[in-house]
Amino acid sequence: LVDFQDFFLFADHFGTQNTKFDLDSGGLVDFQDFFLFADHFGFKNEIHKRLIGSFTIRNPEDLDELTQSGGNSYSISGDLTIQNSTFEDLKDLENLTSIGGNFIIRDNFVLSSFSGLGKLSEIRGSFYVVNNPLVKGASGLDNLSSIGDDLIIEENRTWENFDGLQKLSSIGRTLRVFNNRSLLSLSALLNLSSISNLSFFGNDALVDLDGMGKISKVADLSLVNTQLESLDGLDGLEEVSGSFVLSNNSQLIEIDGLGRLGIIGGSLTIRSNADLKNLNGFSNLSSIGMEFSLDRNVSLNDITGLGNLRNLGGYLVITNNNSLAENNAQSLADRLTSSGFAGVITINNNQ
Repeated sequence: LVDFQDFFLFADHFGTQNTKFDLDSGGLVDFQDFFLFADHFGFKNEIHKRLIGSFTIRNPEDLDELTQSGGNSYSISGDLTIQNSTFEDLKDLENLTSIGGNFIIRDNFVLSSFSGLGKLSEIRGSFYVVNNPLVKGASGLDNLSSIGDDLIIEENRTWENFDGLQKLSSIGRTLRVFNNRSLLSLSALLNLSSISNLSFFGNDALVDLDGMGKISKVADLSLVNTQLESLDGLDGLEEVSGSFVLSNNSQLIEIDGLGRLGIIGGSLTIRSNADLKNLNGFSNLSSIGMEFSLDRNVSLNDITGLGNLRNLGGYLVITNNNSLAENNAQSLADRLTSSGFAGVITINNNQ
């Protein structure tokens, strides 16, 4: 219990540089620390400390300095970087509750687990997990519910899933998942509902987007050079307010998972998806705010799935789709023109 005995100890160190009672890590035990102390008076808990500044951990000495300053419960006002370290897990960070800046975990060739981060509930900046070859997933981050900026998962060669992030509901800007060649599933992200941008590139073992079902609106959506076979998992998506790029997805067969998508505020680019045969997943799409480009989809032979598209704000390009009859492309252009479209139309080198 935080009681009068603790108060007298605090008073004895008032005006000193004692790190135990310098609760805001300001360099001096002062009235700011007193107010923090008073908030915990009478409770059965340890006094929470807020460490000012940014910290980089590469070795046990760096880690000891941080944990000794933090004590039994602490947050960090700036960035925390763990890079080129020799740790197999992060168990000594068990009392860390939040990070005010970015959390960067990169180039750790021994690290295999995030075990120890179970009290971490918030990252106000971005969370970068880059080039950690033995980390198989997010297990250990079970209490993380909010990331203020970006979540970047990139070049982690054994990363298989996001298990451990079931409580994550909000990412302020972008979820970027690049070149994690063992990634199999996004299903643990089932509670993610608030996000600005989605970007996937590579990830050779990932065949669908199951786990994204609570996301109804994004600014930009980019699916490039993936091995996705379908867009299952995006069934809750109703609006892309910016641009949608679907390019170089060599295994993509169908896009039926987009059945609720009604509005694209920016441009739509569908390019070089070798196995894509139809656009039936766009059956609810009524408006594209800027350009629409349909190019080099060699198996595409049916675009009747665009039957509800009435509004196009930019140019229309339908080119180099070897299996698409030219008259089918022209039918779409004629329908848009009859609805008031007056932009540039380019249709050539189709079947």
